Amino acid sequence: MKKNHAWLITNKDYTLTTQETNTLKALIEQRQQGVPFAYLSGVKGFYHLDFIVTPDTLIPRPETELLIDIALDLFKDKSCKLLDLGTGSGIIAIT
Repeated sequence: MKKNHAWLITNKDYTLTTQETNTLKALIEQRQQGVPFAYLSGVKGFYHLDFIVTPDTLIPRPETELLIDIALDLFKDKSCKLLDLGTGSGIIAIT
């Protein structure tokens, strides 16, 4: 459907097409089977940025954002370089 949240709220009388209904049903079935929402939407927010995710990538986790916050706080008054090497999807290095 590719409609944003504001559009959905302001167009409550919109009727889904047959194709949109079928797509929605398929997404609901996949979610019921345990497929993470990030894989269904193809996007996951991390540190105020949106990243494309697929079943081939690890989904960024909120705990990782907390880890970054703690590390930044620990090293804020120190002159140092940090390296994120071989740790999953690379989301820490990108961020």
